[in-house]
Amino acid sequence: MGPARDRTSYGSYEALLADPDVDVVYVPLPNHLHVPWAIAVLEAGKHVLVEKPLGLSVADARRLVAASNARPHLKVMEAFMYRFHPQWERTLSLVADGGIGDLRTVHSFFSYANLDPADIRDQPALGGGGLMDIGCYCVTRRGGRRPRRRSSTARTSTGCRPRRSPPPSSRTGRCPCR
Repeated sequence: MGPARDRTSYGSYEALLADPDVDVVYVPLPNHLHVPWAIAVLEAGKHVLVEKPLGLSVADARRLVAASNARPHLKVMEAFMYRFHPQWERTLSLVADGGIGDLRTVHSFFSYANLDPADIRDQPALGGGGLMDIGCYCVTRRGGRRPRRRSSTARTSTGCRPRRSPPPSSRTGRCPCR
């Protein structure tokens, strides 16, 4: 970005997309708006960086891929910054070169305290939920061999571990662990 005097603000997303001086647009909107706005950006003839998740479903991703394929001169990318961080690059290099021995297990943990049930990041109908927000960091990978086995455990903000078959008490809304 240039000096503040060179920056432009817009009264609407449509005005931003209509500006011929804009080459690329970052879409950090709520998850359910990623695909429609990324497609609008492409239709406006601009490259697009879409915040994760790229889409809410395979069908969403396919719609965006189709829109992108119709405009092969434009780039679309999901904003997973960690994949390009120098620490991650170094880690992948150490693993690939055997610098830390034979990789057998990877444990990852990512959390935050969001205690507001009305927060958009917790609204499943709008693409919210732990996996779409931050859990994706624990299940994505870049480079290296495909793991022989994957497993995961989720824990709610109350510390409960969801079970495959919820016990009858979970229908009451009370924590079955307490």
